[in-house]
Amino acid sequence: MMRLILVAFALVALAICLDVVPHGAYCGSDSSLFTIRVDVVSLTAINVNATVLGMPAYCADEAVTYDDSTHVITIPNINKPDDCFNKILVGNGVDPSEITVTFAPANNTIIIDASGATIDMPECTSTLSILNSAEW
Repeated sequence: MMRLILVAFALVALAICLDVVPHGAYCGSDSSLFTIRVDVVSLTAINVNATVLGMPAYCADEAVTYDDSTHVITIPNINKPDDCFNKILVGNGVDPSEITVTFAPANNTIIIDASGATIDMPECTSTLSILNSAEW
């Protein structure tokens, strides 16, 4: 019985150590066009901090859902005109309905597909706080 309990604890510890869900901060860029940082607040909210063509943009508590079986991150309000992330995308000529977001747990990376352009966002290496600022 004790051995079974130890195995159960070991499996739980392994699952925690593998970080199989998005957590922390993820950063990506496309040369001088944009930089983006996504802070995973929880599995239901993210903060988006970006600079697009030199203009800063920030969205706090953007609603998300995460499907741990498909690793798809859904932004349920992205197609609503009053949504913060929608405003950033539309304001820069991107159709929000063409955005797909997935999480690659094997390399702890968020992948954004925007109209065929793929943006890999690994975990940020900077430890700087960027609350309400697009500079990191």
